[in-house]
Amino acid sequence: HWHNINGTLIHTTDYTEQTTIEFLRERPKDIPFAATVAFYPPKGIGGKRYFNPKPESEALYLNVTVPEPFDANA
Repeated sequence: HWHNINGTLIHTTDYTEQTTIEFLRERPKDIPFAATVAFYPPKGIGGKRYFNPKPESEALYLNVTVPEPFDANA
C-alpha cells in the first residue's frame, strides 16, 4: 500500500508514522486523548496478499519459514 502525497509515493507504514507524529505534535496539550496506531493490517482478505511490506522489511524474511501456530480447536 502506497500513498501519493504531492506526487511522492510514501509507503503506508511511513505515512502512518508521519501522520501519528504530526497528530502528537499538534494536538491540544490540555485535552486527554487515547491513540491506537496499527502499522500493518492483521491479515489478508479472502486469502489474498492484502498488504505488501516495504522492500527493506520484506527482505528481513526472505529465508525465514514461520511455523503455523498451534490451533487448539483442530
